[in-house]
Amino acid sequence: MHLGNASSATTVTNFLGTSFMLCLLGGFIADTFLGRFGLGVTILTISTVITSLMPPKCSRDSVTTCTPTSNIQLVVLYLALYLISLGIGGLKSSILGFGSD
Repeated sequence: MHLGNASSATTVTNFLGTSFMLCLLGGFIADTFLGRFGLGVTILTISTVITSLMPPKCSRDSVTTCTPTSNIQLVVLYLALYLISLGIGGLKSSILGFGSD
């Protein structure tokens, strides 16, 4: 997605933090309505298949920087990641109980 090192690290940190913070809510929503990963993975797959939701590829010949992502591309990416983190929250809330058994 042509993000820099700092913004990529921030995105990963926010994703992991959200995954751990949403254990209770994510467990309820994932078990009751959505399933663990279904909706988030579907949106993430759609964002990789539809070319308008991805930034153009960088060419090796260009000396200039790559074209940055648009706001709508980032919104779709973050929506998919945070829906996946809800599903991970549903999974994380029951892993410790299963591991201790």
